[in-house]
Amino acid sequence: MKYKSLVSCCSLMAGIVGITLSPASAGVRIGNLSRSYADSYNQVNALRMGTVAGDSAAPRAGQATGAGVTTGIDATGAVIDLPVRVANEDLAKKLALGQRVGNVDINTLEKCRRVYPDGEMAWDTPTAGRGSGGAQTCVAVVEMRAVSSEGDGNYVVLARANVAAGDSMKCNIEDFPEYSYTKNVETITFPADRAPTMDDVVAVMNQEQKQNAGLKIAAGALIGAVGGNIAGKAERGSDSLFGTGKDKMKTTAVGALSGAAVMAGNSYAGKVGGDVILSTGVNAAAGGMIGNMMASGNSVLRIEECEINGVKQSCLWGTYVKTKEFTIGENNVDSAFYNINTHESVVCMGKDRTNCKGARLHNVRLKADEGRTIEDLQKDDFQAIKGHHELQFKFDKTKAKVDQGGSDGDNIYAEIATATEEDGMPLRAMVAGVRDKTFGMSGDDWAKWRGNNPKAKVWGRDYNGDAYELEGDASLENFEPLYVDAEDGGLVDISNKARLKGTLTGAGVGGALGGFVGYQGAQNDINERWLSATREYKDSLTSVYCVSGSRYMGKYNDELDMPLLIVDEE
Repeated sequence: MKYKSLVSCCSLMAGIVGITLSPASAGVRIGNLSRSYADSYNQVNALRMGTVAGDSAAPRAGQATGAGVTTGIDATGAVIDLPVRVANEDLAKKLALGQRVGNVDINTLEKCRRVYPDGEMAWDTPTAGRGSGGAQTCVAVVEMRAVSSEGDGNYVVLARANVAAGDSMKCNIEDFPEYSYTKNVETITFPADRAPTMDDVVAVMNQEQKQNAGLKIAAGALIGAVGGNIAGKAERGSDSLFGTGKDKMKTTAVGALSGAAVMAGNSYAGKVGGDVILSTGVNAAAGGMIGNMMASGNSVLRIEECEINGVKQSCLWGTYVKTKEFTIGENNVDSAFYNINTHESVVCMGKDRTNCKGARLHNVRLKADEGRTIEDLQKDDFQAIKGHHELQFKFDKTKAKVDQGGSDGDNIYAEIATATEEDGMPLRAMVAGVRDKTFGMSGDDWAKWRGNNPKAKVWGRDYNGDAYELEGDASLENFEPLYVDAEDGGLVDISNKARLKGTLTGAGVGGALGGFVGYQGAQNDINERWLSATREYKDSLTSVYCVSGSRYMGKYNDELDMPLLIVDEE
């Protein structure tokens, strides 16, 4: 098609993106994509209006104008009206005299007029359709018009073409000769050449996804870095939210890379893939936070980095307690009980287990199984106690009384056979060489470790976690580890290992749900955009239309078919 080099194919893509016009691209706007190739049509317009400029102008050969004559002088010298305008004045004179030129006479012109009784017909050169540029024939002068932006029901003319009877053309700006464009073509945006497809919408939204990719990636890296720094483990002796320690800088770097990766994926993976990646990442982070806040479960041992003789190691933090023998039946203590759930002890001053209060006892052995330590019993989850109702006691704190049989909710007490009690203030201490597990070490893990390392040394610990020698024989029997509970820390505490499983579970569930939601959301966005673009396309077709004279011929992109002219043969 000869105009393809001048007029771009009107794609939805350009229409939806709404590219900002530059002065160099001002001109005919098709689907918001502009090209400047329209000459002024003032001369042609003047010819149509019969102004002085039109009378003296020399129109281009074959252009759709009002040039020509509509009257002639017959043999008697009388002026007669020709049925249609005739572009060739010599031909018009001969026809007015009643002459027949080839197959054309006044009767032919009359038949031409009746092709479209309410249309604008002429005997002129076709400028559009298959017969464009051919010999003069019966043509319909077709105008492309646009509804006036004033909303007053008026219209503006955009272009004109001559279409031969029996021929056809498309009501599309590309099918009109360029020299027939009026200045009005620069004031409107033409509809696209076809209805938008889903692929068009996806292509446009993919392009939109890439916009400002650099800023998005930088923002993602910054946000990820801040989050990573907050989540990182604080330096020993520091409780600041932010820090510059090795662990915090490591998580800062990981967070920055993760944030940048998520935003890069969002920018370059297209609409669907990008939304899935972003939604997965955001929802995984949100799910992880919720999982962290809602985490519950068993406590884990507090294992921190320590420094012993200048060497950094992994240490279990706890307390060292000097003890002395605790004898039941002396010091007015008639009985003692141990809570197998909370590891707390109770001593009673009355023979009927009354006047009871809490106490700090160590090295406890229970009457239920005096041959084993608490740690040994804990390995079996105290089944020796839980499986026998008569070995279970409950403590009524309001009455300061212990009763035999059953339990108080989840608190089960068992009677103590032997124990030791504190002799002086507890000291901060730690045991070196205890390595943490992925989800933290439990009390059972500690019992196994202690059984395998009975000679492990207990060190004193200062506030920063640096070791010093304890006086005397500091044995593991008098070392009590510190635990981290899920309830410890702030509302969100990523470094709390007791919450780690809940954090990861929440992140997994959030990410999976987020990915699904992101996919569904992207599809919904595409569908909504396609529906909107289709609606806009259909609405735009009604604002530009084609007519001949007062006859409406079709809306934009419609095919215009001209009726045949039946010419008498000699």
